[in-house]
Amino acid sequence: MSDVASAPVAAPVSSGQARMWFLDQIAPPGTYNVMLTFELPSLSPDLLRRALATVVARHDALRASFALGVDGIEQRTQAEPLFELEVLDGDASGLADAASRPFDLSTGPLVRACVVRRVDADDLVAVVIHHIAADSWSLEVIATELWESYFALAEDREVELPEVTTSYVDYARRQHEWLESDECRAQLEYWHARLRDAPQAVPLPARTAVEAAPARGDSVSVVLEEPTYRGLVELTLDHDATFFMTTVTLYACLLAAAADVDDVVVAIPLVNRPRLELERVVGYFTNTLPFRIDGIRGVPFSKLLERVRDHALDAYANQEVPFERIVDELAPVRDLDRIPLANVAFGTEERATSYAGRVRRLEAPAPVPVRFDLATLVVPGEHAATATFYYDASLFERAAVEEWARLYASLARQAATSPEAVLA
Repeated sequence: MSDVASAPVAAPVSSGQARMWFLDQIAPPGTYNVMLTFELPSLSPDLLRRALATVVARHDALRASFALGVDGIEQRTQAEPLFELEVLDGDASGLADAASRPFDLSTGPLVRACVVRRVDADDLVAVVIHHIAADSWSLEVIATELWESYFALAEDREVELPEVTTSYVDYARRQHEWLESDECRAQLEYWHARLRDAPQAVPLPARTAVEAAPARGDSVSVVLEEPTYRGLVELTLDHDATFFMTTVTLYACLLAAAADVDDVVVAIPLVNRPRLELERVVGYFTNTLPFRIDGIRGVPFSKLLERVRDHALDAYANQEVPFERIVDELAPVRDLDRIPLANVAFGTEERATSYAGRVRRLEAPAPVPVRFDLATLVVPGEHAATATFYYDASLFERAAVEEWARLYASLARQAATSPEAVLA
């Protein structure tokens, strides 16, 4: 892209951006990179460059850089859609380098693309973005717009994308105003009451003598096969719940068994796009909420699911208060090595597997970041679901996490076939 650019404009950051900026300062380089990986035949790097420029130009969060100003962290939006594009021949190992190479938040750009041209197979494309500029919802927006633009350009058609009627900077400004409102105070009061006397961490059995071991990430996956998956979906519908509510209830049962506890706090990511106009905006909107599940043991799974459903609905109604404000309100003991209030996390995520009917999305071969002691993501598919357990390998033996994954699958089978059974 052009090296000539207009002077960037300073603006306030959102609470999520501020949190991500701080975490980036203390984490190993590249920890907060996120990546989309695609496969398609006969890719044109020039068309990809033009399509990506279209997407970056539409979304101010992708053109931001960050610096400490008089009033704290500021974001500066570059007018030009700057990004890096690298083309490699044959060697897919370059994708791992693109995935892990750190971004400089103070200068940008926060987007890079890497193309691997292959003779005997379809070409590979990786788009890597710093998490401060895009959450998981945003990645779907980017992927859809990228390939709609690419094929419109390839077919010499006008690029027609849905209008973006607001900006991320505007959202950040509105959030600053909302944080001074009575509604924000009411939501803080909910979290103060809900987390009173809550445990600060789930005491999962860890390795001995881990003090000197550096954090390093690894993962273990398990498939919830079709009979189990279908049973969980039916159970979810029968109890007016969501798939997230059912699977996080299973997670609470797993944690109760693994740590021998009856009360857990799980960090859960929420989309947190309170207005319809924000659905097409790229940026970091995700808010992490400390979701408490207590009274786990000795309760039929169906009853526990109903209780989790009710608590989840209450949490959703109070999801706009930023995680940092909840932490400030509760003032737990701070430890730079872990995120306050919860050391385990859980989420579900639905992902598109193809775009424009011609591009396949692949699982990104990126390094596993260490953000929590244990974080689990369940991805539902057409006939099955996959649960992936991301863990700090300096804390846990792989064999232990594999056992937890098997136990999670076993609990899922029991819940699908005997929802009235006591699972913890």
